[in-house]
Amino acid sequence: MTKARIFGSQDVLAGLMFILIGAAALALSSAYPHGTSTRMGPGYFPTLLGWLLTGLGALIAARGVLSPGASVPGGSPRCALVLAAVVAFGLLLKPAGLAIATAVLVGLGAVANRDFRAIEIVLIYLVLIAIAIVVFVYGVGVQLSIGPA
Repeated sequence: MTKARIFGSQDVLAGLMFILIGAAALALSSAYPHGTSTRMGPGYFPTLLGWLLTGLGALIAARGVLSPGASVPGGSPRCALVLAAVVAFGLLLKPAGLAIATAVLVGLGAVANRDFRAIEIVLIYLVLIAIAIVVFVYGVGVQLSIGPA
């Protein structure tokens, strides 16, 4: 088994991604007081989550090294479209609003699919935007504009 094959494994790359996200959570939460289990501080849960993600990532990466599975396809334009959809959503959320940002997310994600039907995409968009509005705007109270600011 070559190094390129091991480090191109989906499990190894997913494990490394979890480890990086966990390490970032640990670094960011280190500035907050942790408290104790009975009196948790603002850094307690992010630290716990960071350790869990790091540990899970290590287990997944170890599994990928010990028994390499499928490799990640390189240079796929579909992968680039999905990544572009997520980045566009993040960039459009504040200036364009939740409805337009979600439309762009679903639209670019649909183009990445080989056999998408317009009616399915419209239904996915409507259900997704309804859930997002109910959960985030009304349920949690996140200050998001639904339409353009």
